[in-house]
Amino acid sequence: MLTSIVAGVDASSEGGWAAAHAWHLAREAGGTCWLLHVCPSMELPRTLIPADESLQGLERRVAAEARRNIAEALVGDVPPEALEHLEVRLGKPAVVLAEFAHEHDADLVVVGGKKHHLPGRWFVGSTAHVALQTVHRPLLVTVPPRKSAIDRVLVAIDLSETSGCTLRTAAAFANAVGAHLRVVHIVEPLPYDYGAMIRQPDQYVQWSENELQRLVTDVLGADTPRELLHGRADQGIDQACLGWEADVVVVGSHGKGRFERLLLGSTTRRLLNRLPASLLVVPIGIGDD
Repeated sequence: MLTSIVAGVDASSEGGWAAAHAWHLAREAGGTCWLLHVCPSMELPRTLIPADESLQGLERRVAAEARRNIAEALVGDVPPEALEHLEVRLGKPAVVLAEFAHEHDADLVVVGGKKHHLPGRWFVGSTAHVALQTVHRPLLVTVPPRKSAIDRVLVAIDLSETSGCTLRTAAAFANAVGAHLRVVHIVEPLPYDYGAMIRQPDQYVQWSENELQRLVTDVLGADTPRELLHGRADQGIDQACLGWEADVVVVGSHGKGRFERLLLGSTTRRLLNRLPASLLVVPIGIGDD
């Protein structure tokens, strides 16, 4: 599962978390960790470029200086040998990250979670959201770890046809890091149009519980712990994460349930903004048979 891991890094503390997390995961799984920093490319007027230098030469100097700065910033977060796999490129961060992950056939892409809105912190905040759309691979958005090892992985599913994919990816990730796995499904209130038309709305809850049991048993086995909660999806996931003290939460990038979409972009964005654990987002199609 984790033979190749790519981490998007910068000079912020969030970039350090991403680098440290990726390096630790690769070491635990026996894989390789690649670190990437992206400098924005610029169209500069010729009059601003030194007469004895080309734009390409200036970009090479910028990249070399950026690499020195990033390497200095990561001292203490990763060992010196990790910096041998640090590469600096120019372009749009999320796009370059996707290309880099494709080149290295990454099983997992790691970026730092949002903490501050400061200029130059390119792999946080909005870029993490853009990466969800451009990096069509499992994407782990990290927060500062509460402990050195990942012990508990919580996977939230929406009972859609893509839930099996999410479950399999979560199980492979948990197995790679030696963590316990738990499954949760949040039963959201039915929209009024549906609730008013269904003769016995309580049966929807029973159907959800039956589907949860069936899916988890079919994909992971009958002994896998699972839980059914009620409420808004992001709030329920937040509650389950805090209650179980999960280190990583796994969700599907989107899915269409029987009545409505549950773990869509808006839910993922809310989770990214406040989740007290790292978030692993599994894109549709990963792991499908």
